[in-house]
Amino acid sequence: MTQEVYDLGSSSIDVLVSRIPTLNPLLGECVLVVTHGDLIRTLLCHYLGAPLAAWRRIRTDNGGISAVATGEGACEVKFLNALPDPARARDASHWGGHP
Repeated sequence: MTQEVYDLGSSSIDVLVSRIPTLNPLLGECVLVVTHGDLIRTLLCHYLGAPLAAWRRIRTDNGGISAVATGEGACEVKFLNALPDPARARDASHWGGHP
């Protein structure tokens, strides 16, 4: 296991973006990435070409599964935040009660 140490002065977005290059060698492969939702949202923005500042606009729940197909210079979201209990997708409780 690799231990990573971050500069405490770094912004969270800088830390998240710094992780993107570690996945680049895996593009086109079938890979499972298990990590915190913030990094998953940042990766989704990156691979979709969306502004990284929009990472908080993508919802990822605990246990949610997202899939992105990569290859030939393009990425496609196959599904986003699939949940075993679909009713959780409408639960706004972790957004402070706001949908």
